[in-house]
Amino acid sequence: MLKHTASRAILPLFALLPLGCTTHTPPPRSTAPVIVHLVSRHQTITIHATPTGPVYSVKDNSGAVIVAAATLDQLRRDHPAIYNEINSAIATAISARAAMDSRE
Repeated sequence: MLKHTASRAILPLFALLPLGCTTHTPPPRSTAPVIVHLVSRHQTITIHATPTGPVYSVKDNSGAVIVAAATLDQLRRDHPAIYNEINSAIATAISARAAMDSRE
């Protein structure tokens, strides 16, 4: 009788075994073309070109994703430190024209 009761207690554990053996599949990589990678001491920022405009992804040095496919407005709102780093690196037509004018 004891063996029969023990097997009933173990049987549900075998039913849960496949749940513990599943593998984690990483999210699909972006198919949007990469515009540029900005590599700093602490992180890498990747800017992708999409039909709706550029999106920004950020990974730390260990490869952990901090931000995935965010717009500049989303970065400004949710990650101001990253936004400030990107914003200072973005060249605009006005700043490019000013740089050219100052060289003359």
